Parts: sequence; C-alpha cells; structure tokens
Amino acid sequence: MMPDGEIKYTQHSDSYQNVSLEGRLPATEQHEGQQNIRIVRPNPDWY
Repeated sequence: MMPDGEIKYTQHSDSYQNVSLEGRLPATEQHEGQQNIRIVRPNPDWY
C-alpha cells in the first residue's frame, strides 16, 4: 500500500507491474465477473 492508501499490484508481465488496483479492478470485473481480492503483505524477516 502506498502512503496515500493506493494499493498497487504486480503480475508476471511487464505491463502489470505496480499497477493501481483501483484502476484495474472495474475492467477486470466487467470481463471476468466479481473478484475476491486477498492482500498479502510478506514479512521480510525470513532472510
């Protein structure tokens, strides 16, 4: 999550790296139906 509250997401392709979830979600739901979103924040203390 960004300091302003915006949520970004990343997929494997370059065109979907650090994309605004708010901007992408309506188009995805229009083509694929309602989405169930899970936000995972890894804890970086494993390394």
